[in-house]
Amino acid sequence: MENWMKIAELPEDTKAALCKSYDVQEPILIKRIKYVRKLSAAEAVTFRKKNGDKLTASVMQTIYKLKGKLLPLKFNLAVGQAFEKEDALRCNYVLTDRDILAVVKYKPTISRDISYHNLKNIAEDEIDGELRKYMEAETRLGFNLTKGQLVRFSVFQTAEDEYAIIVTAVEAVALNYDFRKIFRAVMEIPEPSHLANVMESFRSKAGILAGPIKEYWSKIFADLPAP
Repeated sequence: MENWMKIAELPEDTKAALCKSYDVQEPILIKRIKYVRKLSAAEAVTFRKKNGDKLTASVMQTIYKLKGKLLPLKFNLAVGQAFEKEDALRCNYVLTDRDILAVVKYKPTISRDISYHNLKNIAEDEIDGELRKYMEAETRLGFNLTKGQLVRFSVFQTAEDEYAIIVTAVEAVALNYDFRKIFRAVMEIPEPSHLANVMESFRSKAGILAGPIKEYWSKIFADLPAP
């Protein structure tokens, strides 16, 4: 199998496995799936086979801090446009007898649910604990690797002009897409030279936080990560 192939070009047993996974016939797969590809080496190590026929994946959570005014309608629109444009965000993963395959659809999964929360009235020293609890709950929800959306966004307003955005994603997806692109679009920040208002403040796997979020935030302007 080549690095990526159209459905019609796949081996017959791979097409049969995909038809079974999606419970549709080949003509429907051809209409829905843009292409199928092998995993990169970086993606492959984030997956595990369980009991021989079940696929599990590492989950990555990242907290971003935004300064300025974030309008929910504008953020929803930016997320929707990113899913329409970016193959990485329309990707699912299927376990076949041969391999684990990345399946890229023409259209994104419909949901794109984004939750909004108001923490403006919570004391600063309590915000860290609230975000931790939410992140732990998010990781327990899991993802449907074959059919579901593999990214979730949660927006927390922490001050009048300050927001924390938690992105929970299957790690393989997070490896292939820089979510700061969405935040730059929302805040109308030029890309990629200037990121003063869009900062990645913490990255962790499986919801395990290595340090206080607010402490890290206090240093963020002095230690801006590269784009």
